[in-house]
Amino acid sequence: YDTAYINLVTVARLSAEKGIERAICALHKSGRRDIRYYLVGEGPKRRDIEVLIAEKNMSDQVFLLGETQTPHIYIKNADYLLVPSFEKSKPKLPNSSMYAYLVDSFLNNLFFSMSSIEI
Repeated sequence: YDTAYINLVTVARLSAEKGIERAICALHKSGRRDIRYYLVGEGPKRRDIEVLIAEKNMSDQVFLLGETQTPHIYIKNADYLLVPSFEKSKPKLPNSSMYAYLVDSFLNNLFFSMSSIEI
């Protein structure tokens, strides 16, 4: 990660219930150019997420890293672990996420309430 930026990481299956598109829209709406968002994982929404990144002109800000057997490396080195899921408030990675700074209210404090974001 480039330490000149705030580095967010999400480790998740790229599916609708994970809220990744909503997080990308929130980042775009915030206008913050000092944030980089890294997505670790694969899934059925990958193509939709790629299209959204292109439509929002965010290819220099949002990065799809694919699936890995060692997600803790990305989590450990990020500034924040972002869990935008509609279904869970805690990650399914308890052993890995203990290495990261998990800030539940990060988006609410930095941007605004994600519930107001439409995709």
